[in-house]
Amino acid sequence: MCRDFLVVGSSFVLPERVSSTLSERTGLDKSSAQKVAQLACPVAAQFVAGPIQLLGLDMYNRPLANLSFGEAVMERALGLWRGSASVIGARIARIAPGYGIGGIGNTYLRTEWREWLLRKEMEEEEKKKMAKIPMRDTSRDENTTVGGKSFLWNLIKPREATMMESMASFTDDQ
Repeated sequence: MCRDFLVVGSSFVLPERVSSTLSERTGLDKSSAQKVAQLACPVAAQFVAGPIQLLGLDMYNRPLANLSFGEAVMERALGLWRGSASVIGARIARIAPGYGIGGIGNTYLRTEWREWLLRKEMEEEEKKKMAKIPMRDTSRDENTTVGGKSFLWNLIKPREATMMESMASFTDDQ
């Protein structure tokens, strides 16, 4: 459990904090400092997590109940000294690609996706603002259409209809 906390913390939490310190103290830009921290933190954590894992495996597989406390401590320390290098190397080879390089790729893709979403949101907001801008009143323009006819036609048509009706009634009267 302790090993897992170290690996996850060094891969996801620690790089952000280390990158800001690295940027301030070395003069690296934030992006480069983030990448260095994303690679270095999971690897550095293996120098702590590897021996912890090895000690846990040793305690489970070799109880050393027949030795005194001092002898058992010395025996375990000697075992850690002998086996730590290979365990740390194997853990680094396993962790670095997934959490280091993969973490950099994940951070890049997440940042690009967030920026894309922000751009889309801003475009949508701009479209909404444009839709709310009042249009010029064109009801008096000659070329404006109402019901498929121009504005002038709609003004003339009632007069023609009235004239036609009066002509029809004049012809009927004679």
